[in-house]
Amino acid sequence: MKYLVASVVIFAVGLTGVFTPARGIAQLAASPIQLGLSDSAANINGFFEFFANIGRVKGENQKLLTEVEKLNSELVAIKDAQRENAFLKEQLGLKQESIVDKELVLAGVLGNPTDQTGASVILNKGAKYGVKVGDNVIKGAHLVGIVREVTLGRSVVDLITSPNVSVTVYDIDVAGKTSGLAVGQFGTAIQMTRILPKEDISVGDTIVSLGADGLFEPGLIVGKVVEVAKDSSQPLKTAFLDTVIDLSKLDKVFVIVER
Repeated sequence: MKYLVASVVIFAVGLTGVFTPARGIAQLAASPIQLGLSDSAANINGFFEFFANIGRVKGENQKLLTEVEKLNSELVAIKDAQRENAFLKEQLGLKQESIVDKELVLAGVLGNPTDQTGASVILNKGAKYGVKVGDNVIKGAHLVGIVREVTLGRSVVDLITSPNVSVTVYDIDVAGKTSGLAVGQFGTAIQMTRILPKEDISVGDTIVSLGADGLFEPGLIVGKVVEVAKDSSQPLKTAFLDTVIDLSKLDKVFVIVER
């Protein structure tokens, strides 16, 4: 009962305004604390919002990187297709009369890490595309080599600089068409042998395939003469050839296949 009476008295006194100054002092004292708590709450909220923004920015950056990678891949594919089309157009424009009844299979050069001499390469086309052993490999009007091995999706080509390759050839720059046999020299050069002493041949002459060996199409460029050697103790002359194209930098070639 006494607590009820005390509560009524305090309430009645409060209505008179006696506690107003004390309440003001208490509120004034509590204001810095309230302000500090408010600032702390804002800082904590900003802290979590900062990390949320980092996650969002990171996600957006990853999305942009993925789009850039996709665009770069598409750009590479477009450029490769353009180069391939130009390469094909050039090859068709240089197609020799001797192979008009045959087809050309475009192939990529993969190199051959098992051959340290650099005298052979692997192509990314094989029997599935009609390629078979003995098919000639060309680039433009130039003879590159001959197919030695074939699997379903790959083929191994001996280059014209390989000692396994010998081509009957002739000098297109002389009236008498000086002929001989071109043999590879372990991936470095080509030696033209069996040249009769009286036959003309000079440095700078272009040597092309003759076709008399039954292995190579006629009229394909084998190389240019860089040296002519005549040993008095030997009945025949020898010429050394350099390929006109750089066989070490081939990326695409054509394989001549039967229709």
